[in-house]
Amino acid sequence: MSGLAGRWRTLWLVLAGTAILLLAIRADGFPTVFTDTDDYYSQGVELWQKARVEFLGVKPEPDTRSAADKRQAAIDAELSRTQMAARSTTYSLFLYGLESAGTLWLVAAAQAASAAWTLLLVLRCAVPRAGPRSYLAVMAALAAGSTLPFFAGFAMPDAFAGVGVLGVALLTLYWAELSRTERAGVAVLLSFALVTHTSHELLAITLVPVAAVLLWWVRAGWRSSAVRLAAVTATILVAIAINSGYGMIVEAQTGQRLRHQPFLMARTLADGPGRAYLRHACSHGEHYALCRFQHLPLDDSEDILWSDLPTSGVFLIANYATRVQLEIEEPRFILQTIAYDPWAQIKASAANWAKQLTLIGIDDVVRNPHYYMTDDYWARTYLPDMIMAVAHCGRRGDACALWLTPAPTGDEGGLNGRSPPAPRPALFHGAVVLLSLALTGAALWPLRSRAATPVRRQMLAFAVLILAAVLLNAGITGVLSGPFARYQARLIWLIPALAGVALAARVDGQQAFRQLDPFGRQRIEHAE
Repeated sequence: MSGLAGRWRTLWLVLAGTAILLLAIRADGFPTVFTDTDDYYSQGVELWQKARVEFLGVKPEPDTRSAADKRQAAIDAELSRTQMAARSTTYSLFLYGLESAGTLWLVAAAQAASAAWTLLLVLRCAVPRAGPRSYLAVMAALAAGSTLPFFAGFAMPDAFAGVGVLGVALLTLYWAELSRTERAGVAVLLSFALVTHTSHELLAITLVPVAAVLLWWVRAGWRSSAVRLAAVTATILVAIAINSGYGMIVEAQTGQRLRHQPFLMARTLADGPGRAYLRHACSHGEHYALCRFQHLPLDDSEDILWSDLPTSGVFLIANYATRVQLEIEEPRFILQTIAYDPWAQIKASAANWAKQLTLIGIDDVVRNPHYYMTDDYWARTYLPDMIMAVAHCGRRGDACALWLTPAPTGDEGGLNGRSPPAPRPALFHGAVVLLSLALTGAALWPLRSRAATPVRRQMLAFAVLILAAVLLNAGITGVLSGPFARYQARLIWLIPALAGVALAARVDGQQAFRQLDPFGRQRIEHAE
């Protein structure tokens, strides 16, 4: 099979895999949004308007606002810069550009295609004898039984967490099986996946030493290992440079740095050790900006960061100077909290890590759109228009609940007279993960006694890398931000994907062969 034919084969398989995921999204209803989606979209709008003026020569529209409105807009822009360092400008442009061009369905298609392509490469590299039917079977199983389609259709960077892990696996464990063009494509996609969220960068950074050990175990050779690890490290540096570069541009234009919310400070306060240290420090002459809030409960990180109530909120109700001071003081506060009671913080962080491992719910992803369309604040954002472009919600916005939308709570409105849905996705996905682990173990267990062959070692190393990513993701998100179901659900689909690859290796990879594989590339294997 010629190289051109092989590329066409790859294209139609990726399109088929993408279509399978989009059908799963449609079965539930439509692509979804989150509160943070509005922040990303708003930033995309602002970036595009600036680009049109500065690079395309478009004259800015005259500002007809009153002097009071202009002052308020300046204050709002200043306050937004205290939290936009946590929002990727790259994903903002991605979201705004695709949604504007083709609604959220185009965003979902791009995110689904990213996962479909990386999964195709992994299956082809890990099990070269596996053909299109194996790939389509894996994609169908993931669409029906994993969290992947929900996050592919979720207008948030979460979709690229798992894609980033697969990118690291491809550039390290399967470097030799990829063509130069494929390596470049994976590197570009990995850089994009990492730049979309800081947690993705941190996960990749922690996976580098894991990959280094696995490359030593599979006997890749020190020169080859150095090249592979350098490729992954380069993608991490590119992502960091892009995010840092935009911050430098904003600072040069406004004189103000892009800053982030004090996530770690909020976490230690909610955990308990931070509250204990705060009371001690404030009563012994320390002058933290937090001291003025020490009378509040400070036992919920979400309230600390996002509540606009004076009885529970800190960051959101603070003025610009206080927000800046909170961020500046955060490193010292964290270190002093740990020094004040290290064992208490270690126990709390370990508990958050363990709890995060067990949380895989998708309630945030399939939240009732009625909430965004009727809430006093969110109804005035971009979210209602984005939802209405892909769903028929009725005049009151209460007719478009997703099939898996959880039972309504007090702030989410009703389900238009319908009973709460019967499915329990968290229980279902949890059962799928457990079954996938069992199937993976059954498929890979026979390899343990003959793991000396390169193909077997690679397969086992891939399994270890995926499991390590799941564990590390729980640590990064649970310890640094807090245990929230969405953080683990966003990449837990890697476990069923691993099971699919392992089963394909057992079914399709038993015999030695030397031929053109069904994906159109020459592959030579030695008898095992």
